[in-house]
Amino acid sequence: MENIEVEGAYDEVVQGAEIIIHMASPLPSPTTSDNEQGLLLPARNGVINMLKSASKAPSVKRIVVTSSSASVVDKTVPTSQPY
Repeated sequence: MENIEVEGAYDEVVQGAEIIIHMASPLPSPTTSDNEQGLLLPARNGVINMLKSASKAPSVKRIVVTSSSASVVDKTVPTSQPY
């Protein structure tokens, strides 16, 4: 799918699925200047769109939503230091 923010983006792919594991989330990059617009809103909208599509698919029995690795990355910790 091209854009998780587009309403109905998941409609076709959830048909016939019993379990959905949602792992998609925008990742920060050097060009991300506005975290809300570039990361938070697209992630939230993608999850909302997936849930809406899942609600239209009677085959779906379970949904697992994972967190993004971005939620635990601390850019202030040097890469040479383990978490």
